[in-house]
Amino acid sequence: MINLITSFFIPKQVERQNELLKCLNHNINSRYIKKIYLCIEKKEDLDFLKEKINPKGKIKLILLNKQPTYADYLKIANRLQGEIFMISNADIWLKKCDQEVINILKEHPNICYSLTRHEYDMSCPLITRYEQMGQGFQSYDSFIFKSPMNIDYKLIDHVQNIMGAENVFKIELEKVGMLFINPCKVIVIVHEHKSDIRTYLIDDDMLSTKNYYSLLKFTPILDKNGLINYLRNLQKNYRKKKYSTVSSLFSR
Repeated sequence: MINLITSFFIPKQVERQNELLKCLNHNINSRYIKKIYLCIEKKEDLDFLKEKINPKGKIKLILLNKQPTYADYLKIANRLQGEIFMISNADIWLKKCDQEVINILKEHPNICYSLTRHEYDMSCPLITRYEQMGQGFQSYDSFIFKSPMNIDYKLIDHVQNIMGAENVFKIELEKVGMLFINPCKVIVIVHEHKSDIRTYLIDDDMLSTKNYYSLLKFTPILDKNGLINYLRNLQKNYRKKKYSTVSSLFSR
């Protein structure tokens, strides 16, 4: 089962409030999620939630008194080493999950799943587009991994709702050796955003800083069998490389 780390705030628009509450309630009732670490920006959000939801013993509330960053989320995960964690945007809920695919992370702690979303009506235009393109920019709304993930927190101390924020998080973790795979058809996350209300500007693009665009790596979208075969090939290539290195040493 999965530990979810996400956030909650009170949007000004009731329609958007209802979308976030819908996601939270779905995740509370999910049989795939055992605990929710819910980061709260201010006390008023706590009071609001107490009136709106039944936590069912699943939620640990964390009052940060600020908007949480990826660094805040990862600090929470790294306190519970050996556990499976999922960092998600507030408007995402987990609809479907394959436990065998999750178990792969337990055996391969250097792998992280970066998931592209399905929309509220279960359409998946982003997934379809990425499969057709096979390269370039991708969007992710959730990351699943085995803790700990060790990185300088200063490199990922940015909030989620900025253009390119999730890709910067991914790029910085790739620099320290994490491998990303996108099994978004096996682990299905749903994006509740019919309202299309947004709080960021298109011009606020994190990828335009520090030459991040040149560091983007396409993450393969794999089904369960594709994921297993992908890992087998990685292991074969590793063994070949290791054997080749040893052979070259003895041939000197």
